[in-house]
Amino acid sequence: MTSRTFRAFLNKYKNTIMEIQPQETTWNKIQFHLKLFRYMFEYLFQIIPRFILGPLRYVEEDMTEKIVIVTGANSGIGKATVYELARRGATVVMAGRNSSKLAEAERDIRSRTTAGKLVKTS
Repeated sequence: MTSRTFRAFLNKYKNTIMEIQPQETTWNKIQFHLKLFRYMFEYLFQIIPRFILGPLRYVEEDMTEKIVIVTGANSGIGKATVYELARRGATVVMAGRNSSKLAEAERDIRSRTTAGKLVKTS
């Protein structure tokens, strides 16, 4: 979290206090607390992803020299894994029980990327 966003949060908070302070009615106090609650949530939604996703940054690794075997490569997570590895340039051995589904999955992946080398086994 940069200090700029924290300063912006504090400025919003100060402005809200200044708007509400002169009129001390119950409705204005409720409005003040609702605005404060909203600003705090805005701040938290800016800062929390940095703590949660900080170490899990998406790294685009070149895999041109790697050979990977993926089982269940004809559908679901296996197919998505084959696509991503092929897109990064890896040689992917696609393993599955149904050779016709593997061929269909290979055509689908080849239609989306030409990088990498796909090898079918069944």
